[in-house]
Amino acid sequence: MQALSFEGKSLEYFRIWIVNILLTIVTVGLYYPWAKVRTNRYFYANSQLGGRNFEYHATGKQLFFGYLIAMGLFVLYTILQQISPILGLILFAAFLLALPWIVWRSMIFGLRMTSFSNVRLGFAGKLKPAYLNYLVLPVGLYILFFMLIGIMVFSMKYMSEAGMPIAPTVIVGVIMGLTTLVYSICALAYLKKRNTTYQLNGTRYGQGIFQTDIRVGPLLKYAFLGLFFGLIGFLLFSVVAGVIMSFFIDLGVLGAIGSSAVEDPGSIKMMLPVLMPIIAVIYLGLIFVIVLAGSYVISRQRTYIYDNTTLDSKISFASSLRARSLAWVSLTNLIAIVLPLLAAGVIFGIIQAAYGPGNVTAIILSAVLGLVTVFVAGLVFCWTKVRMARLMLTGTHVNTQVGFDQYVTEKQSQESSLGDQIGDAFNVDIGVGV
Repeated sequence: MQALSFEGKSLEYFRIWIVNILLTIVTVGLYYPWAKVRTNRYFYANSQLGGRNFEYHATGKQLFFGYLIAMGLFVLYTILQQISPILGLILFAAFLLALPWIVWRSMIFGLRMTSFSNVRLGFAGKLKPAYLNYLVLPVGLYILFFMLIGIMVFSMKYMSEAGMPIAPTVIVGVIMGLTTLVYSICALAYLKKRNTTYQLNGTRYGQGIFQTDIRVGPLLKYAFLGLFFGLIGFLLFSVVAGVIMSFFIDLGVLGAIGSSAVEDPGSIKMMLPVLMPIIAVIYLGLIFVIVLAGSYVISRQRTYIYDNTTLDSKISFASSLRARSLAWVSLTNLIAIVLPLLAAGVIFGIIQAAYGPGNVTAIILSAVLGLVTVFVAGLVFCWTKVRMARLMLTGTHVNTQVGFDQYVTEKQSQESSLGDQIGDAFNVDIGVGV
């Protein structure tokens, strides 16, 4: 097995990013398709396997028409919402009906515009399964989810109005809540299985066929384990945070605050200085636990999918992405992005307090602060994106020990012989680059 590599650098990508941002602003958003092409080409060209790299072949012009259509529909929807909510709802329903076709066309276009070692990828999935996977099943499962929520709310309300004791009402609420949670996890795992199978089994490498055979069971197992670890992690965090906060905050004061809030909800505003640090700690704990649990689920499901995927039954794949590595990169990336913004907010507040709103000096300093913040935040964003790309690629392995070079050479010769036959089809199909 040989791992993919990413050879891109943060500063290289930052130069591309900052030019893209400036040109997009100057052109009032019209440059966005070309910005997307430049970004994709940079990341594809720096994604390599055994000295061979990927390429992105789309042009800004190809993406531009689809982008104009999307922006036009968005503007039309905004206008219709103001004129008539019913017309806006009709347009939204039409978009929802077209969504599977858009996803299907996007996969066809995206893969056809991608090549590895001069061999184009492609997508042979049919449109009918796309409607089942991206419209019928999600909408049906979504409706059932809200039906379960409705049953839970109605049951608890009925028991409360009937004067039943609080204990049975709470028990019913807990049972219904757990049922809804389990259902949600099962539904998401089922959709992931169907969508992954549809996308991978429809993917082609030249004439080579990707094949995957995955089941819902393992995906469910990792999802439930992630939920379990997340709950345990949050409980541990709550205990530790509670012990630490008890040294700084009098629990009796918190109890008094709670009693006062029950008697007079309006008093909560006066207590915000005390409550905000507690709320912030709870949110930070939730984010921390969600990232850890999500990293576990993503890494384990990814390993399972890769282990059960082959190319022409000759080339196998593997994932070495670990939950702790993904969690570490995700958390530190998030911190790195948030810190400059928080620092800018604090400095802006100091400037306003020192000079007052509307002061010329304050306006100039705020403008300079904004430019510096954009520069620093952009540099950090590019660093985080390159860092995540490197992590994901180095965690992706391909079996190159079973005649891989010969296999790629064979696909290159097949691609050359097919080029003239499918050239016209490419030109027709990529007219709208959604």
